[in-house]
Amino acid sequence: MSEANRHFDQLEQVKMSKINKISALALSGAALAVAQPAYAQSSVDASVAVVNPLTIGSVLSLSFGDIVPGATAGSVTVDTNDTRTASGVTLASNGTTVRSGVVNLSGAGAATFSVAIGGVGGNPVKLTKSDDDAKSMTVDTFKVRVSTDNTETEQTSSIAGALASGAAALYIGGRLNVGASADLPVGEYSTNHTGGNPIQVTVSYN
Repeated sequence: MSEANRHFDQLEQVKMSKINKISALALSGAALAVAQPAYAQSSVDASVAVVNPLTIGSVLSLSFGDIVPGATAGSVTVDTNDTRTASGVTLASNGTTVRSGVVNLSGAGAATFSVAIGGVGGNPVKLTKSDDDAKSMTVDTFKVRVSTDNTETEQTSSIAGALASGAAALYIGGRLNVGASADLPVGEYSTNHTGGNPIQVTVSYN
């Protein structure tokens, strides 16, 4: 082989080597392009605020005052403004205070809450005679007024209310079902006596 041909072959080999390197780089670049992720990522923070629990403070009992049962069954109602009305029962005034029940609440700021009222254990609210628990009366048809709203609502379902500066009061009224005088001897009747069942007030944050 002549010197000219040898030199030409060397040039061709160098040229092919460069072409091969360029082709390899091009393929590598294509592979890198295909390997790029097809999604984006970010982070989201999570937080929570711990607030004061909803608690019940002082409580005043619901009082129907002094009454005289009639010859047949009747009823006495005390509303949330301490007003008393009767049907078939004589209202007397012998020094016993007439008042709605009061439940004082405390909690978080202006948080909203719900109220449910009924007898303990789902049983009727019952007042029994101090010395004879076979003699009794029941309470139903509860009414509730929240101090921050001042609207009286009959307890047919859960009642809504709101705190103001972390406090509110619930005023509770109801209807006392009074039997005939022959069945209710003179004496004191209370949910606190043997066989009695008190009013249960349940409050919870909404």
